[in-house]
Amino acid sequence: MFKMHNKLEQYINCLSEEVAEQLYRPSLEATEIMEDHLWIFLEELPDKNIGSDRDTLKLILTNAMLSGYLLKSAETRMQIQKSIDY
Repeated sequence: MFKMHNKLEQYINCLSEEVAEQLYRPSLEATEIMEDHLWIFLEELPDKNIGSDRDTLKLILTNAMLSGYLLKSAETRMQIQKSIDY
């Protein structure tokens, strides 16, 4: 059976399906920023066959995951700030 590692993981697993879906769905703005960042990152890679280089694929995935994490955190912070300001 799957073991819960920490309180955050327990919290996420207890969320309703609707709330979890909202958390997983990126906004249009975040999607556009991530696409732009990914293209910039890909353009900076040396010319080689990306599909066959495992290390390059790991870099791309890591970059995308960290960008997504940053954008989601920034969106959440922006929403909280807006609610405080009103």
